[in-house]
Amino acid sequence: MIPDSDQESLTSLTKFVDQLPSVLNQVTRGISEFRPKPLENRDLCKSAYNVQHTLLVKFNFDTIDETDLLEEVLKPRVEFIGGTLEKVELSGNHITPCIQVYKLEWK
Repeated sequence: MIPDSDQESLTSLTKFVDQLPSVLNQVTRGISEFRPKPLENRDLCKSAYNVQHTLLVKFNFDTIDETDLLEEVLKPRVEFIGGTLEKVELSGNHITPCIQVYKLEWK
């Protein structure tokens, strides 16, 4: 059983997992463009972003990273709504959070 306080997390995870077959199918067909396009996302963030506390995660080896640009776009909006914006940099790339690292133990 999942406690009531974790239902939101379960709902988010379920929505994420539900999208995976479609995304994998698109990748298999060679589709590589993001929808909506990054510029469309940035324009929307300038006027409609309303998250009080935002954490941006930047990876140190990520060729498609736009964290710095997103920070520039979000900062004025987050300040306007009285929120906070924090950015951290971690080792890895944009798929690092999705990879399970296995540690083998030899006896």
